[in-house]
Amino acid sequence: MKILVLFGGFALACAATAATVKSATLTVELDESAKGAVSRMVTANGAELGSMSGKTNLFELKATRADDFKKSETFAALDATTFSVEKTAEGVKLVYGGFKKAGVESVVCTVRGSGTYVRWGISVRMTPGWALEETTYPRTLVSSVLGTDGGDDRFVYGTAKGGVTHNPGAKGTGWRAYSKMPGPLVAQFATVYDDRAGFYFATEDGACHSKFVGAECMKDGILVTTRRIGFDEGEVVQAYEVVTGGFEGTPGNPCTWHDAADLYKKWAVRQTWTTKPFRDRDDVPDWMRDA
Repeated sequence: MKILVLFGGFALACAATAATVKSATLTVELDESAKGAVSRMVTANGAELGSMSGKTNLFELKATRADDFKKSETFAALDATTFSVEKTAEGVKLVYGGFKKAGVESVVCTVRGSGTYVRWGISVRMTPGWALEETTYPRTLVSSVLGTDGGDDRFVYGTAKGGVTHNPGAKGTGWRAYSKMPGPLVAQFATVYDDRAGFYFATEDGACHSKFVGAECMKDGILVTTRRIGFDEGEVVQAYEVVTGGFEGTPGNPCTWHDAADLYKKWAVRQTWTTKPFRDRDDVPDWMRDA
């Protein structure tokens, strides 16, 4: 196995079992022996954000017969019997194949460091007669406790109501917080942070495809992810990237959810749906604009 360490598009090969992709704010390690599972996430100044105690599948998929909605199969990265890691100009390409069940023929995940973010893309080749109904990717596992004490940990996501959870790692494995678009998900980002540092996760989807964004407690950490909903046959290329980044505070200026919201705003203000105030938009019904 090899480790591919990428700094601004330059790669070095060393003896190890991880692929490492670095942006200006976040370094991500992908465990080759676990078929690309995220094994470490660390900010630019060394704050550990990822779970150090476990890993989870990098992706999970749901495939459904196009002619029989009652027949579905699920797939995960660890189900692939063939797996390879290829170096690219800015990161790596992870190629999965040899799935034993009908439904999915192959999966290609791209992970690249570009500016502020590590960017995640995915394409899935479906078995003829099958449609891709759900795509959960990337599945990023954040530490249950950031730093030494979870008391200052927070989870925040862009739902219309009730989007803040204090000390999420203490909630236990039954805790889940997901929001759907279209619906109450009004901002496509989520964040886990403490006073020192935070993890930023967002879908840069200007067309607002149907999806969930959120998190849940797992045995080995807090799973932060997104699940796209569709019904697509053939070669299915996700139309947008997911981005992950880090942000940091100081003792005099600790992190808040505003740090993540500001990152999302930098992208959101460039979208077509932010060019007019809500009251002036002509793509929503009158009753929504007449408060």
